[in-house]
Amino acid sequence: MSAAQPITTTSTAEVRTVFVEVANTLAVNYVTGFQRHTREMLGRLIDPEWMRAHPTVRFVPVVWCEECGTYRRLTEGESQAFARFVPRPAPEPSRLTLAAAALPAPLAAPARTVRRYLVGRARIRNHPADHARLRIDDWPTDPWFFDLEAAWHNQPHRSVVLPWLHRRGVHTATLVADVMPTQFPQWFDAGQIRLFSSFMEAHLDASEKFVCISECSRRDVIDLAGRLGLSRTFDTSVITMGANFDRAADGLDRPAQAPPGRYLLSVATIEPRKNHGVLIDAFDRLRDRHPDLGLVFVGKAGWMTQDLQATAAGSGGSTRSTTICSMPCTSTPSSPFSRLSTKASAHR
Repeated sequence: MSAAQPITTTSTAEVRTVFVEVANTLAVNYVTGFQRHTREMLGRLIDPEWMRAHPTVRFVPVVWCEECGTYRRLTEGESQAFARFVPRPAPEPSRLTLAAAALPAPLAAPARTVRRYLVGRARIRNHPADHARLRIDDWPTDPWFFDLEAAWHNQPHRSVVLPWLHRRGVHTATLVADVMPTQFPQWFDAGQIRLFSSFMEAHLDASEKFVCISECSRRDVIDLAGRLGLSRTFDTSVITMGANFDRAADGLDRPAQAPPGRYLLSVATIEPRKNHGVLIDAFDRLRDRHPDLGLVFVGKAGWMTQDLQATAAGSGGSTRSTTICSMPCTSTPSSPFSRLSTKASAHR
């Protein structure tokens, strides 16, 4: 890989524009950490009151439109979906999908190719006319493109998009929460490792700015660049994340999923790197001294969790239990937060 040369345009713009892709946040039918922080942070930055107080910078949520061949601003419906997540019902499979699933293996791959072609043709045929006013063909002076969400799932791949943006005079940057798939492959499946690793390689090869959530993340991304043989100087900064907590109202009903009595609450995607097994071990040491204490995991079911679920099921009892609520975190009054004794997390 050869590191891209920094863009050397001199800013004369009175307003700095920062484009932030939100395709993954809109596409997935759940809310986990990345979707939550994308909505929380970008939602504040595009709030009209914040924008009036900070007139020299403007954040613009965008998505890539294959039919437009460029990024575009959000439609009104997409803006509403971004502002407030509402779960969508699972779509009914099409007749073509059902027919392809019933085919023998040698015919399944060609059938999927035909299906993708037909879907693509339908997208072109049904391409909304209002995209013409939303597409970005003329980029503002000295703009930035910032990857805030889980953009390793997005298409086109960043190895294509970042050079495409640079040719249009757009600076690029990314948030670095961690680079764990490149450090601890035993915690991730092969697809996740491939997507995330190639995403980070593309940014390290091309981007100018890396916003890290901790000093550890900063060290790890610099170390990753070294392991990839990249020797250029990387512009990194550390901006730690915060949180807003409000005390729940008194007298709320106990959530149906919660165990009896008090409980510890762990909020995280159920996956190996979140150390749920360590938390269960610690809970097992405490439960004899605190027989009314339960342990609740709230989070979307991730990957490689079969052993964890078996362990959790084996640590229950009539007055003490470990409960896995396999669902996205919510902030509704009926959520497990409403009768929380202690928030728990595990670190090795």
